[in-house]
Amino acid sequence: MNEQRTQKIRINRDIQFATALTGYNEGNGPMTARPLLMDVYAPLEPVPAGRPALVLAFGGAFHRGTRQDDTVHENGHTNTPIAEYCRMFAECGYVCASIDYRLTQEDPDPGDTLVFGDEDVPRSRIDHVRGILGLPPSTAEMIRNVQEAGVDDMAAAFRYVRDNAETFNVDPARIAVGGFSAGGRIALNAALADDIAPAAAIGLSAYVPDIVLDAFAGSGRLRFPVFLCRGEDDLEYVCTRTPEMCAQLEDLGIPVRAFVVPGGTHFYSADAAVTEDGAPAGTLDSQLMAFLHQAFNGNASYRGTA
Repeated sequence: MNEQRTQKIRINRDIQFATALTGYNEGNGPMTARPLLMDVYAPLEPVPAGRPALVLAFGGAFHRGTRQDDTVHENGHTNTPIAEYCRMFAECGYVCASIDYRLTQEDPDPGDTLVFGDEDVPRSRIDHVRGILGLPPSTAEMIRNVQEAGVDDMAAAFRYVRDNAETFNVDPARIAVGGFSAGGRIALNAALADDIAPAAAIGLSAYVPDIVLDAFAGSGRLRFPVFLCRGEDDLEYVCTRTPEMCAQLEDLGIPVRAFVVPGGTHFYSADAAVTEDGAPAGTLDSQLMAFLHQAFNGNASYRGTA
C-alpha cells in the first residue's frame, strides 16, 4: 500500500481486498489466484468516524480499463473515469474505493453462486471492443462467467470496506456501490443479487436483466435507492432496458432517480447537462451529490423515470 496526498484528499493505493481465481478453463483449470486491489480516496485527516462510503467499479466492456483509468475517446465523446468520480466524492467528504475486478481475458472462475443465464448477457458492445483488441467474437458462456466473477468481486470489495469500517472511518450502514458501464452492471447486479446490503446503488449506463429483478422480488431483502443515468444515444440495449428497469424497480418498492444526457452517447462527462422526465435537471455531478446526500441521510422519498 502506498499513500498520496493532494491539497484536499489522500489516496491509499494498492489495498488488497480479496484473492480471486483465474484460468477457469470450463471448470478444468488449472486455476491460479491473483490479488484484487482497491485505491481508497478520502478527505485529508482529521477524518471523523462514520463517514459515508462508495465502492465504485470502472467500465470497459469487461475487457479493458483499470481502477486508475477507464477513459474512452470515441466519435468526439469521452467519459469521466471512475477514479475522477472517487476524487470528486472524496473532496466532498466521502470515502471512496475504486476497485479491481477480473476481466474476460483472465478466464475468471464464475464462483458457486450463479446469477445469470446465457440469454442475460448482451454482447454487442463487448464484441465491438473485442474487435478493437483483435480478439474473436465472444460466447455467451464466456461473458456470463466474467459477469458472475465481477459480481463476486464487487460484493467482496463491499464486504471488505464494511468489515474494515473502523479503519476507514466509515459508517458500515452507509456504504453505496456503483460504477460505469460494465462496472455499473456488476455494481447493480451485486446490490440486487448478492448477499450485501448497500445504502444505495449507482449505475451509469448500466444493465440489469429480468432474472435478477425477479429473484430480488421474492427475496424479502431491504430496499435501497437507485441512481441511473444514460446517454440519449447510448448503447441500444441500455436505451431500451433503462425505462423497463425503472418501472420494475419501482414496482419492487425501490425508489429510482433516472437521468438522460441529451445528445450523449455511451461516453459522457460528470459535468454533463442532464434531463429528468424530459425536463432540464442541472448536471450529472450535481444530481449525484443530491442523490447521495438524500440516500445517506435517510430521505429516499423520490422517484423518476428515464
